[in-house]
Amino acid sequence: MKQRDFKGRKAYLAAIRGMTGGERLTLAFELRELVMEMARAGIQAQHPHLKDEGVQAILARRVMEANGAARILDSSR
Repeated sequence: MKQRDFKGRKAYLAAIRGMTGGERLTLAFELRELVMEMARAGIQAQHPHLKDEGVQAILARRVMEANGAARILDSSR
């Protein structure tokens, strides 16, 4: 897959390289949380009738599917 040359990419990578391992790990967790919040908002927009538990169930399913775990869960039924 060809990487695009986004404006600021070099500066971003330089900033990442200047971080300690702990700082990079913290950033990774923060980015994961941001992605999860965005996914929750998207699910809520698609299914406004769902309560938080329903949104979380869909999100959990999507995460499991992305990781291949849904196949294992489905085969155990």
